[in-house]
Amino acid sequence: MKLLSVVIPCYNSRDYMEHCINSCLVGGEDLEIFIVDDGSSDDTAKIAKAYEDKYPSICKAIIKENGGHGSGINVGLSMATGLFFKVVDSDDWLENNTVELFVNTQIQYPDMVISCIQYGVVLVEEKLYRIRRKEIPMRFFTKEEALLVFESFLQASWAKIFYADVLRKNNLLFPEGIRHHEDCLFMFHYINHMNGLAIIGQPAWNILSRPNSATKQNYSRMMAQSIIDADMPMINC
Repeated sequence: MKLLSVVIPCYNSRDYMEHCINSCLVGGEDLEIFIVDDGSSDDTAKIAKAYEDKYPSICKAIIKENGGHGSGINVGLSMATGLFFKVVDSDDWLENNTVELFVNTQIQYPDMVISCIQYGVVLVEEKLYRIRRKEIPMRFFTKEEALLVFESFLQASWAKIFYADVLRKNNLLFPEGIRHHEDCLFMFHYINHMNGLAIIGQPAWNILSRPNSATKQNYSRMMAQSIIDADMPMINC
């Protein structure tokens, strides 16, 4: 059994998915990574298969007809064998310590939903900037309190780690056929099987604003490469 199953749902993601996958590979053999091509018309499937060929013990390419973001996650979940389960959008990427930080925190607080704060990456006058986030003390919320701060801390599935057994035993799946915020509905159900919410105060995620995706904007291969190759200027937050 793997420690963590990661699913990366992809749709026409060729320009940025490699950076995402590479950031997950830092977790090594403790991870299994399901790269789900959701009916793309670009080279997404080709790239997914290339990773499967190069890392056969870690990466699995899943090629399916287009069914939407939720369906891609559910296909990965149906094949997952890890103790924990995580969703990573194909245009996001992890910090080097993200996997270790999430897993260790979940083990320390086994009855809590574990979340984190993130770095935002924005395009300003043709330049990419990463918004600097200061570390904050770890914060804890009861289940009732977490529902009250749902929009701020609880709704986003990408900032969470899940117990795979809780998902399987309670048949918790991501809604399909919904274009936006399907993870909100999922999180409402998941927290009902936990006792509260814990927020890691260290930024552990990078999320790029792309208004052209389900919640963000498309950007070029050149822009994606600039994220990989250069230190982005910081904006204090």
